[in-house]
Parts: sequence; structure tokens; C-alpha cells
Amino acid sequence: MGIFRGPNIVRDGLILNLDAASLRSYSGSGTDFYDLSGNGNHGVLDGATYSSDNLGIISLDGTNDRISITDSNNDFDIGTGDFTINCWINPSYDSTYPHLFTLNDQYNFTLKGIRFDNSDGGKLYVYQGYSVMFNNSYLTTDEWQMITLTRDGEVHKLYKNGVLTDTVTDSSGPKNISATTAYIGWGWASEYTPQKRGPVQVYNTLLSDEQVLQNYNAHKERFGL
Repeated sequence: MGIFRGPNIVRDGLILNLDAASLRSYSGSGTDFYDLSGNGNHGVLDGATYSSDNLGIISLDGTNDRISITDSNNDFDIGTGDFTINCWINPSYDSTYPHLFTLNDQYNFTLKGIRFDNSDGGKLYVYQGYSVMFNNSYLTTDEWQMITLTRDGEVHKLYKNGVLTDTVTDSSGPKNISATTAYIGWGWASEYTPQKRGPVQVYNTLLSDEQVLQNYNAHKERFGL
């Protein structure tokens, strides 16, 4: 278990912060995964396992592992407002869709990639009963990367390793999101993908380019970048 010294991530608007490198977030055993944001949105490891690699990560086997998070204060009732999702992920090759972060189920909201055996394998998109596709943003297998999604009204931005890679305007307008549970590594129709997961942060506000880069710089050395 690594010693957690509180890396200099953005704190304003933070509603979820899970990091297995912190003893305050994960003790090294058991299933309880505690939210460091102070909002009480704690997680449970459903089959997922801890590893001391990279100071502390969670591994999902792609068969039935996921992390489930209960919304304790209606923090995930985002409505049509702005938000930011920030995920460190190292996915393995698999024939199903890699889900980074899901609210209730994919028809409500999920950030995921196209399955890797597809010609567009790993291309990232948001699904909310319809797709918002990022044509220049891909997951890379067997490699650590930080993926960040921001929503500003109709405008969705996607960043990889702190760098803006795509901006997509959804002409149908922002989806009204209301959720009671969030999931890491799982989507509707039992879509599990083998992956390693580092810190996950969710904000109920829009992070700027500079703030996204700040979060990347806070953790990049830990993941060899």
C-alpha cells in the first residue's frame, strides 16, 4: 500500500474521488472503497481486486468485476448541468465495450469505448440512449492513460493525458441525467471488460483546459508518464 500524500488535483466542485493509493480510500483488503471528496459517495468492489502496483490500483477481470458507487446526496442528479469525469484506465484487449464510468445504466449515461475487435476499436463515445461520438479519441490497450470528459451545455470535450483531442456539439441538447448508482467497468447487458483502474474523479462543474492538465500532472509520474 502506497503512502497517500494528497496529490494536487482540482478540488472545487469535486463530488467523487476514489483512489486506491490512499489508505483513507481503500485499506488494502475488503470491499469498501471510500470517497475522498467528503460527499460520502462510497464504492463497493464487486469482485474487483486490489493491487499495490502504481502505489495502489483496482483490477477488473472482465468477467463479472465492477465497482458500484451509491449516490448518498443526490450528487449524481446532474440534470442538464455541466460536469467533468476524470478516469485513469489501463484496458486489456477484449471483444466487448470498455465502460469507463456509467450512471445507472448506459441509457441514462455512460462514457465508453467501442469494442476492440471492431474496425474502430477503442474509439471513445458517450451513450445516453443515443451516441455522442469522439472521432479522434481512442483508448490504447495495455497502457495507462487519463481520459477526461467535460460537458458544457451542448458541448462535449474529450481529453487524453491532459490534452484536448475532440470537441463535439450535440444538437439535441444536454441529456437530463438523474442517477442513484454509478458503476466503474460495467455497462448494460453485462458488458464487462478487463481493465486496471487508477483514480476516478467526478465534478459537478466544468473543468478548464488548465485544470484538466493539473489533474494529469498530479498523477502522471505514478503511472510512468
